[in-house]
This record gives sequence, structure tokens and C-alpha cells, in this order.
Amino acid sequence: MKDGFFLRVQGVVRGPFTLNQLQTLLSRGQLQRFHEISSDKKKWIAAGSVVELFPAATVSVSEQSHLSASARTPTTTPDRSKNTPRSRLLKVWRFLSIFAIVAIVIAGGVHLLLKFNPADARRTDEVDAKRAVQILKTHCYECHGHGRKGTNKKFDVLDREVLVREIAGRPKLNFLTPGDLERSAIWKRIENDDMPDTDTKLTREEKEIVKKWILGGAEFSESPSSPPTVKVTNRQVAEMIDSVLNKTLEQTERRNTRFFVLHQLHNRGSGLKDLRLYRAALSKLLNSLSKRKEIAHPIPIDPDGLVLQINLLDYGWDESKWAALVKGYKYHFDEDAGLSERIRQQSGVDVYAIRADWFIASASKPPLYHDLLGIPNNVAALEKGLDVRRIQNIQQKQVIRAGFGAGRSGVSAQNRVIERHSGYYWISYDFQKENPRNDIMAFPLGPLAANLSPPDQPGLHFVADGGEIIFALPNELQGYMLINASGARINEGPSAVVSDPKDSSGAGFVITNGLSCFACHRHGLVEKFDEVQEKTGVKGNAKSRVAGLYRSKDELAGVFKKDNDKFLAALQECYRPFFTPDEAKKEKEPIVYCHKEYTRPLDFKKASCELEVTDERLRHAAESGGVFLVGSLGALRNGTMEREVWERIFPLVVRELQLGRPARD
Repeated sequence: MKDGFFLRVQGVVRGPFTLNQLQTLLSRGQLQRFHEISSDKKKWIAAGSVVELFPAATVSVSEQSHLSASARTPTTTPDRSKNTPRSRLLKVWRFLSIFAIVAIVIAGGVHLLLKFNPADARRTDEVDAKRAVQILKTHCYECHGHGRKGTNKKFDVLDREVLVREIAGRPKLNFLTPGDLERSAIWKRIENDDMPDTDTKLTREEKEIVKKWILGGAEFSESPSSPPTVKVTNRQVAEMIDSVLNKTLEQTERRNTRFFVLHQLHNRGSGLKDLRLYRAALSKLLNSLSKRKEIAHPIPIDPDGLVLQINLLDYGWDESKWAALVKGYKYHFDEDAGLSERIRQQSGVDVYAIRADWFIASASKPPLYHDLLGIPNNVAALEKGLDVRRIQNIQQKQVIRAGFGAGRSGVSAQNRVIERHSGYYWISYDFQKENPRNDIMAFPLGPLAANLSPPDQPGLHFVADGGEIIFALPNELQGYMLINASGARINEGPSAVVSDPKDSSGAGFVITNGLSCFACHRHGLVEKFDEVQEKTGVKGNAKSRVAGLYRSKDELAGVFKKDNDKFLAALQECYRPFFTPDEAKKEKEPIVYCHKEYTRPLDFKKASCELEVTDERLRHAAESGGVFLVGSLGALRNGTMEREVWERIFPLVVRELQLGRPARD
């Protein structure tokens, strides 16, 4: 394609683009020097070497296209099939060349054998051990880490001393027996897919790594959370942002450009897979708070993807939305007053970059979830905004319903009715146990406002105590709302009506709007089918009205598939820069995972990493750093500190340690 070029960012190929389009991406800060460009998806060069994009470059994009085309064009060779003296000489030359090459290969192989160093093999073993331990951390530590929610509170899957002990009451069986798979309880559970106790099981490759690790002695060569060799500082992040704002963005776009950072997680030792989950969670949450039809991806501005850039307009946000978001953000502080002031002048805001993990944990639940998505205060306002005429649709039998018995919903011990309206709008009717009209088999014709009971059979309506609403966003992802009996918006579902027995969100057994919904509906709508038509006791006209509302399994399956196909396509697009479709299916729900990780209590190592000070300095401050530091850091001296406490004191600790000027105290 003439003037058609492809862009590769972190392994994801986009395009084709015209040269003008590439220059537009560059002006928006969405094309960086380290990104790669190709005209044929085969030969790739760094964007920074293209003179039309970066004037100091040495290669023209047209030259790159010509080189790629040349690489595809076969060259002709002279015919040497005739038996001439010259052809015989060429044959001898070829034979001698091949002989020389073989000799070199053999000599090189002998040289490598002579140079073999056992330390190289040990390094390979260390890499395998590190990969095995990282697998345990990724799949097991959440439930079986020190102080985690596992039933055995003393069991820590990353503590080798604990693992190799004999299991109480199980002679000759340890959690882990180095060199012996049969006596390793962990291997038995993994091999049979009994663990992890989630939909995400170990892959065949991961099992093979763990198996090889156990047979090789199960050494913990290096902690999977040990800090990386090269840390990225707040100052370096600010310099990256300053470069983007001042060198690549037009003035009109700077005011709508904001940044999310992951360098604290990188510095703490989060692996590549963890960081991919955070990027995926960021992309999903941003687009789940969007009013735009198109899915927009946060764009990395550095080769490691630790600083990600967005344009507020891509999500239908404005400066007031950003202001509402950062109002409670406590982690921003200035180390270099001049650099920070220059960035503020360019961006127009005091807080131009925030931690991605804080955003994911905070904006995935009320009040920020409601504020950023614009969820109104009651169901009537929501339905008006979505143009859903619920009562009218019910009266005209333009809905699809399913009702099912107590405990079948997975979130309620009582009966439940779910109802779909055109345009991907689902609402549930949920009940308390004490509600005299919670028996949907006896009272299937609710709600009362629809006036569905026949004149000769009055009072056949149910009365709901609340409900959950799932509606399609313009980009086909899902929005969520919880309501009480009067239809008012609520932050959490009353435990007498609904609960989360699996604690899938990690926020307790309470259902929290947004966060719990992301957990439950990670693969879309949960399919449930009707029992009312078969089990209801109503007769006559009432029975026919039931048949017009509550639908067959086939009809319900069809609308579930239709709606879920749309949702999953949008979700796949959110994840595209980070996971393949197959990987995305196997991964844990990223928003929920990141929320759990962020809200875990902090110890000295994690706290010092977030402050960018040494563990020793923070310990010294906690023991003899003045009244405030000694008092506020007391919890860390005694073990761990709750995240919400750390958030509250963070700017004060920054000020006391003289690390910079906090944006907010």
C-alpha cells in the first residue's frame, strides 16, 4: 500500500497510517522515538530514525518503504548450469567454502565445550526457580500468603521453611518435599487442577516449570518481590512528562492530557505479568467510565510502559471530572519546584499525574464510580437518560423475564426476577426474607406500578426490596447501579437482600456497586433461566400474562449471547495492547486483582518504597524522628499499617521527612 505504514507499540501492531496520520500521532504525544514503524510488518525500524517524523533522523520513511520492498523482491542469478571451466571452478569453490564452514562450526562447538562454566548452568537454574516462585506468587499467594484470607493463617506459600514442614496429621506428606513430587501436597493440588480455586488454572507450561523446580530441589534463589536493579524515581517520571508536554504536544492538547504512573510498583518488584494486569485494569476502568463510543487505550510514553498518557476527551471527560478525581489524591508531591511548576503551567493543573493503582482501587467504587460515570440519584433519572420506558414496556410485554427460586441467583438467598429491555438494559427485582410478597411463584405480576393483575385476580404483584441494573455504555462495556425499594441509588446492597458469599471483590461479603459488579460480570451477564412459568400457581388470565413476560430457555439464551458477544468484543478491545484473547480469558479480573493488591496492609519495605527512601531511614524516623513520625508510624513498628491510614498520613510524612512539597496535606 502506497504511503501505508504500521506502528508497533509494546508488541501491538496498529495501522495502516498515512505519513500525515503518523505526524498527527506524534503531535499528540502518542508516537514516541522508541515505537517501531514498518511498511510491510516484516522490517521494523525505530520511529526516532525517520527524518519525516524526527528531523534529526537518518532514514526517510520512503527509503524504509523502498528497503522493505527490495527485501521482498527476489534477485535473479546467472545460469551456471553449463559445464564450462568457469562453472567447474565455481563448484570447487563452493565445496571448499562448505568445508571451511563445517570446520569453523566444529571448532566453535569444541571451543564452547571447553569454555563451559557450571556457573552458567546455575544461573539457568536460578531463572527457573525465580519463574516457579513467581507462579506461586501469582496463583497462590492471594489466598495462601502470610496473613491472607486462607484458612491456615500460618501458611505462607513464599516461605520455604513453612512449605517443607510435615503437614500435621499427614505423616510423610509435606506441602513441599524437594525432589519428590509424590510427597509434595502443593504439586498434587496443582497437577489435578484442585488449585488455584478459581477459573484461572496453571497452564501446561507453568505446571512443567513448577514440576521441574520441585524435582530440582525447590530452591528459592531470589524473592519474586525483590526490587529491580534499576529503580525509576519520581523526578525521572516528571522529566518524562515534561518532555511529552513541551516537545510533542500542541498547546491546545496539553490542557486535556493527563498521566497515570506505575513506577512505584516496578520499584517494589512487581513482575511484567503484574504490570500487564495493572495496564489492563487501567484500560478497562477508564473505558468503563467513558461516555464515548470508541475504546481508547492509555498510551505508554516510556519503553517500560511505566508512565501512561491519556486525553480526557477520549473518555468524554473534562477538567471538572479530573478535579473531582484528584480531590482526594494524597500521593502527589514536588521534589523539584521548578520542574513541577513548568509542568503545571503546561497542563493547567496542580496534579497532572496519579498512581494507576490508586485510581483503580478508588474509581472502581462509589463515590468516584458514580461521579465519573455520571450515575444519577435514582432509577427514574437513569431510565430517562437511557430512553428506557420500563413500566410501559412491561405493560406492553416488550420485556424478557426470568424468575428463579431462593438461592439460585448466587447473590441472594431469596427469589429473584431478572428483566431485559431493548437496548441492553437489565434490571433485577430482589427481596428480603421477611417480605410477605417475595414469593414470585405466587405473586409473579409485579411491580405494582405496572398494574398487571387481572381485574378478577387482583393483588398478584410482587414487591421488590431493591435491585441491580446493568446497562450498556456507548462503547458496549457495562455500567452498573444498585437501588433500594424506592428506586434510589445506593452504594452497597443491603446484606438482608444481597451478599457476595465468595467475597469475589475482596471488599468483604457486601456487594459494592462497581467493584463487585466487575468481579461478578467479568465474562458478561450471568445466564439464568426461568422457573416461574412451570412452577407458578396462578390460573386463567394471570397465567397468560405470565407467559407473555417470562420466556423460554432458548429465547433467554439468545439474548444472553447477543448481549455478551457485544460486551466481550468491547472488553477484548480494551485488553488488546496487553493480552491476547486467549490470555484474557485465563487471567483474573484485573480491576478486582489490583484493588485487592492496593488495599493490602503495608509493611516498612512497601512504605519506604512508596516514599523513595531506604527502609533504614524510615525505621529510624519511626523510632526517633520526632513526635509526629514516632506516633504516626507506630503501626509499622509493630507490623503493618492499613492502607487508608497510610493514605491519610502520607503527605504529612513527606513534609516531615523533607522529601518535597505535598500537593495536599
